[in-house]
Amino acid sequence: MRYEMSDLATLELKHRSWSAQLVLRAAGERTASVSEALIKAQCPSDVELTLIDEQPFEKALQACYRAGLEAGRDWTIMIDADLMLLRGAIEGLLRAAAEQTSSHVQLQGRIFDKITGVYRSAGPRIYRTDLLEQALHLIPASGQAIRPEYETLQAMERLGHPSRFVPDVFALHDFEQFYCDLYRKAFVHARKHAWLVGSMLERCRDNLADDPDFLVMLKGLWDGLTMSDEVSIDRRLFIDKGEMALSELGLTEKEPLNTEIFMRNFECFVADATQNYELPPMAIYDKPQEPVPSGLRGSVVHRVRKRGLLGGSVASFGALLCKMGRALDS
Repeated sequence: MRYEMSDLATLELKHRSWSAQLVLRAAGERTASVSEALIKAQCPSDVELTLIDEQPFEKALQACYRAGLEAGRDWTIMIDADLMLLRGAIEGLLRAAAEQTSSHVQLQGRIFDKITGVYRSAGPRIYRTDLLEQALHLIPASGQAIRPEYETLQAMERLGHPSRFVPDVFALHDFEQFYCDLYRKAFVHARKHAWLVGSMLERCRDNLADDPDFLVMLKGLWDGLTMSDEVSIDRRLFIDKGEMALSELGLTEKEPLNTEIFMRNFECFVADATQNYELPPMAIYDKPQEPVPSGLRGSVVHRVRKRGLLGGSVASFGALLCKMGRALDS
């Protein structure tokens, strides 16, 4: 469900019910200012927005939890700067959170994701602030987990504080990002979301002629599958890899996003991004539902190494990527 302005008039959550601290977690995303503008457009003027710009991710997560604890409000809403909130998302998060039990540590809806091309459980989280102290001490050490926040929440679940997932769609994810960030995320996705590798490769193949983002993502997926490097979500570790990838593809990095112009056309942008993508039904649940088939990544890697992604060898595929990149950049 997407909340439209007409829906907001029926919500029981009024100004006096806004006992929430908003935290925007940024790390140099191209959409950071757009994300901030979209958040502020949905909030009463006296609601605070805390900006967190820390690296690595584990340190940023600690800072977010502490910001919520220091504010002392009932709820702490955490939003990453690669998310573009849909209209009414904040009110929707508050209403959904009010319906969960007191034992739940946090709630999350769905996003529409550019890299995977699916609606999936991810995006902004609304935490019960009085449980953040426990969660703070369960954050993995830097570099120990590819999904630090997920691991923290799994530890909270073992202590009797599950997460809740609802079908509402609250944001777009990874649209209009820098090429280097898309490369990094696709690289990590090849390991992190192994069950989606096949569909991500097909999505890139079908769209790369119209949008160079998909060429960069294809390169990231390829490198993530074929390189033996340890994977991390720390963007600082991908600076050289990202720059090298763009050089091989013949692309130059994007210019910063013009927030004012983008905001004027945001509703049309959302409509264009999601057209032809059906929103699948989903029930409310308290357990992650993403399937992780055993050995899938190994079988994909074997198939890619044996036949090449587009029916050729590894070398010919790399040459094809470079050729396409130069063509798109001309």
